[in-house]
Amino acid sequence: MNKNIEDGFAKIMGKMYDEALKEAQKHDDCAYCHEPFKCLGAVANYNTFCTVQLDELLDDEDNVIKFCPVCGRDLSVDSYVGNMYEARKESGEAM
Repeated sequence: MNKNIEDGFAKIMGKMYDEALKEAQKHDDCAYCHEPFKCLGAVANYNTFCTVQLDELLDDEDNVIKFCPVCGRDLSVDSYVGNMYEARKESGEAM
């Protein structure tokens, strides 16, 4: 009976991890906050046209923008997928 519970728990955890990985990949694949940067918007008047990209709005000193306005990724995190692999590795070592 314990083996059935253990197997069920492993399946549930595996499914949760897979869903979290898909969500993390969405953040890591966002072209608005990862190179190549897509245009967030455009501003125009009678003689000029300007596009705005997220990397142009980021300032190393102030970091006013904390999250990607498109995907919601925390811009201080380089890769959610990388963080998940690290956390999984650390949790495996802890057991």
